[in-house]
This record gives sequence, C-alpha cells and structure tokens, in this order.
Amino acid sequence: MEKPSVSFSDYKITDLSLDTADLLFDFKVENPNPVAIEIKNYAYDFQIDQQSFLQGSQVANTSIDASGESIVQVPVTLEFDDLVQSFRSLLSQDEINYSIDTIIGTEVPILGLVELPITHDGTVPVVKLPKLNIASFRVDDLSISKASLMLGIEIANNNIFGIDLNNMNYSIDLNGLSVIEGQFTEAIQIEEKSTLIVEVPVEFNLLQLGMSAYRMLNSNNPMEYNINGNSNIGVDLPYFKSSSFDFNQAGTVTLTNLSR
Repeated sequence: MEKPSVSFSDYKITDLSLDTADLLFDFKVENPNPVAIEIKNYAYDFQIDQQSFLQGSQVANTSIDASGESIVQVPVTLEFDDLVQSFRSLLSQDEINYSIDTIIGTEVPILGLVELPITHDGTVPVVKLPKLNIASFRVDDLSISKASLMLGIEIANNNIFGIDLNNMNYSIDLNGLSVIEGQFTEAIQIEEKSTLIVEVPVEFNLLQLGMSAYRMLNSNNPMEYNINGNSNIGVDLPYFKSSSFDFNQAGTVTLTNLSR
C-alpha cells in the first residue's frame, strides 16, 4: 500500500461584505492504491503574517475509489473586526497576506491512519469604509429671511477597487444647530484610490432658524460641523454582498460668502 498524495486545487471567495469574508479552499487527494481508502477528517490553521489567527477541524468520512481522487473543501470565515483587533497594521493595507496549514487525515488499509499536510499562501482584499467630510461651504445669497448655499461633501475611497454609495442619507449640524438633512437618490460612484466632491444646493429659511443662524452664516469664523448618516455600499467585485454602513464625522469648515 502507498501513501495518498494531496495537492492544492482551487481557492475562491464565496462571500464578501464589510463585516466578513467567506473563503473556500479545495484540496485534491489522490489514491494510488488498488483498493478504496477513506478521508476521515481535516484540520487547519489559518495564519496572518505568520501568526495563527483561526483554527478549525471537521470530520469528513468520504471514500475514494481505487486509483481515484476526491476534493476536500475547507471553508474559512474571517470576521474583519476580529482581524483588525488582532492585526492593527491591516488598516493601512490593501490586501491580507495569509497562509493556511491543512492536515487531511486518511485511513489506508494496512497503513492505518495517514495524515497528509499541505500549506497554501494567498491574499484576500481588505474592504475599507469610505471617509466623508465637508470640504467646502459657500453662501451664494443671504438675506434676513433666507439663505442659498452650496455644500461640498468630500468622499474618499481608499480601496484598490471602485465603490458605489446607494440611498445615502445624511444629517449635518453646524455649530451645534441641526440645519441640513438630505438624501442622494442616485448612486454615487467613486473610482479606486480616489476622492470625489459632491456639491449639494441648500436653502435655509432663516425666519424659522432664527438670528443665530443668520449671524453664523454672516461670519468669517470657522464653523464646527458634524455629518452623520448611513448608506448602502457596493463594490466592483463579483462576490461582494451589498452592505449597510453608518458614518459620523466631525470637523471644521470655513465659510465662503459670495453674497457680500
């Protein structure tokens, strides 16, 4: 009786979202013997940067005919929150470098239990959330009763693939006043490793907002803002599942007043 052989066959990402990545590894086991053998189990150690991150095992109980072969599928699910907590450097990387050490246990007549070790190295894309901030805030017209403004929302995509933002809702506070709410009904497309500024026309009823809003818009002082909301995000990857994400960003913006 001879020892079976094992080789790497295939790897695919079966599902990817902002939270998880489902990976599937195929290993081919070949039986060189004139009698059937059994695949009893497998165990794996999934490593990031040569450090163990996730381990698992599974009973198989699959038969391989004489001089036959069989594919052993090893599924691995990565939780991105757990990954980032363990490997902070991933926040600045575009891909995860991994290694998976697998041992497939087989039962061979006469030889008994024969373990087949194999290692496979590869990469998994890192999905990064877009970053939003207010890049510009311009007053085009200002009177005691109303104000016409143009708001520039900057959206940065630091991924190595394009993203789409769909049904994005947003709310903006200026100097503590809740003054702007809105929704983008059309998808916002941002190419890989790029930044897009979306201009939003805004009308203020100053009779409702009061004199504090008028004085704020008529001032040259930088304004503190907070922009928050949510959106569905899509990615230019065939296996990515559309996901919802929330954003909340604070900062300061200088008002440009063209009404003067």
